[in-house]
Amino acid sequence: MTAKTKAEAKTAKPKARSRKRYPHEPNFIIPIAPGEHLTEKLEEMGMDKEHFSKKSKLPLEAVDLLFLGRLPVTPNLAAALEKITKIPADLWLRFELGYHEDLKKAAEKYGM
Repeated sequence: MTAKTKAEAKTAKPKARSRKRYPHEPNFIIPIAPGEHLTEKLEEMGMDKEHFSKKSKLPLEAVDLLFLGRLPVTPNLAAALEKITKIPADLWLRFELGYHEDLKKAAEKYGM
């Protein structure tokens, strides 16, 4: 590569990415409950649901509902989850919001 082409390469603007959809991209919606993220994090931490129940001060029945997406993540619960998992409370709240948005989209798309 000559000096001129090296300089041109350094100053060249990157090409814009196309927004084409590729055949391998899924076009379906899978709502993921915050409890699924929590289950993965607890596994990573080596914490079982009984220990989590004690640390979070949630009854085991509530923990099961949380894992299934049937117990909503409230601001108070998100703060407790942050203390235990070190994942920011606002992210837990976004997981909850995204879950409900995806449930709504799936219901509209699939008539659920």
